[in-house]
Amino acid sequence: ENEIFVNLYMGNETHVNFDEHKVYITQKTNYPWDGRINIGIKPSKPSFFSLRMRIPGWCKSFKVSVNGETGNDFHIENGYVVISRKWSSGDSVELALDMPVELVAADPRVIENSGKHVVQRGPLVYCIEQADNKSANWDNKITIDQKATFSLTSGKGKLQGMTLLSTKSQQQNGLTFIPYFAWDNREPGKMKVWIDYPESDSLYKYQ
Repeated sequence: ENEIFVNLYMGNETHVNFDEHKVYITQKTNYPWDGRINIGIKPSKPSFFSLRMRIPGWCKSFKVSVNGETGNDFHIENGYVVISRKWSSGDSVELALDMPVELVAADPRVIENSGKHVVQRGPLVYCIEQADNKSANWDNKITIDQKATFSLTSGKGKLQGMTLLSTKSQQQNGLTFIPYFAWDNREPGKMKVWIDYPESDSLYKYQ
């Protein structure tokens, strides 16, 4: 009766009807390529209600500001940022989800992925394609080490509008990663999602 839930982040607009007033809400974002989400709030009259914005499970840190000011006037409840206040027309909320590149291991019970990691940024899993990595040794192991660093690049052609990842590794030439959903749209070739990941440069592991 007095709450608005935001579960999906994409550019859109809607009207929410309460008993005595309406709230017009707009959402502007370049998610999932960017973690910044701006929500504009225009109630038909100043009114008190709670805005609940979902924090995805992959997100480890975020920032919230209301009308450009950061503060502690929110709390976390059941995976949502909750802002309860009297809203006026023209108010805005910005939620900034931190989206670092992460190397994620599979459940250890998945034997086939033992010693491998997948590259993830925000909600997206990435892969490598032969189209971008022709010099990689596809007939042998393609590895990514613990000291690899990533940079963001803009996709071109059929990948235009997407954010790609480039990395340099001490063990081999740099690799280009594309969003997994976008693979096999350019030319025939091989693809890998799970990349060999040496846990240590040492020959032996000590328990």
